[in-house]
Amino acid sequence: MTAVGEVQNRPAEPRFTLGFATTPDAIAETQALRYRIFAGEMGAAIDGGEAGLDVDHYDAYCRHLTVRETATGRLVACTRILTDDQAPKAGGFYSAGEFDLKMIDSLPGRVMEVGRTCVDAEYRSGAVIAVLWQGLAEFILANGYDYLFGCASIGLEDGVAGAYRWFLEGLEQGTIRA
Repeated sequence: MTAVGEVQNRPAEPRFTLGFATTPDAIAETQALRYRIFAGEMGAAIDGGEAGLDVDHYDAYCRHLTVRETATGRLVACTRILTDDQAPKAGGFYSAGEFDLKMIDSLPGRVMEVGRTCVDAEYRSGAVIAVLWQGLAEFILANGYDYLFGCASIGLEDGVAGAYRWFLEGLEQGTIRA
């Protein structure tokens, strides 16, 4: 028993929990979150819309990393990981349909693709994406990956002005090479 005013030294339960969606229901939950964000918020035309799910053939070959609010179990973020050993089974990487990946194909070492990353609008303060990236970093280190790549959706509500500013900032900071 502790005296009044003493602080108990208990570790706080983390607000968010990392995991992998491994059941069909859990994977469908990630697809529903993706649909809500990509189709609902961003206006993307997505196959499977009648079911309210963002589904494509790559899902079956991916690991689905999730972030849940610990107290409620609510799914608040997800991304999918397509590894170099699963990509051939999927017919290649998703990004190969958007970009020429010859440079990535020639890299020594292991590669993995991330995609369909999204965070629930109520949880975009930075903590959730940090937890998601922590999970990606842990996966990379635990499985010996050397390179990470993927596609990103950039909103163009203002035409291309925002994307162009982002590109110029990247050039200036050296994070993008043209």
